[in-house]
Amino acid sequence: MFVPQYKSPEKQITYDIAIFYGDDNGSPKWSLKYVVEVDGYGVHKDRRVKDELRDSNLSYEILRFREESSDPKNWFGDIIKLDIEYKNS
Repeated sequence: MFVPQYKSPEKQITYDIAIFYGDDNGSPKWSLKYVVEVDGYGVHKDRRVKDELRDSNLSYEILRFREESSDPKNWFGDIIKLDIEYKNS
């Protein structure tokens, strides 16, 4: 399940997207897998250190995609690759 503008339960932060996984097809119990933050170059280029501090000490994984260094057409595929690597480790 994809949830836009997800508010962190741990800090006063809103993320672009949260990704939850369900445990079955009937009445799934949903668990937070990733939060996704898309950093536009113009807004975030001078905020990289602040962005890293913002993401510290959280119990969930934050995936940051940077406009200047990653192709939006590949973002979902990158998430799938992370899951495959995680399951194979």
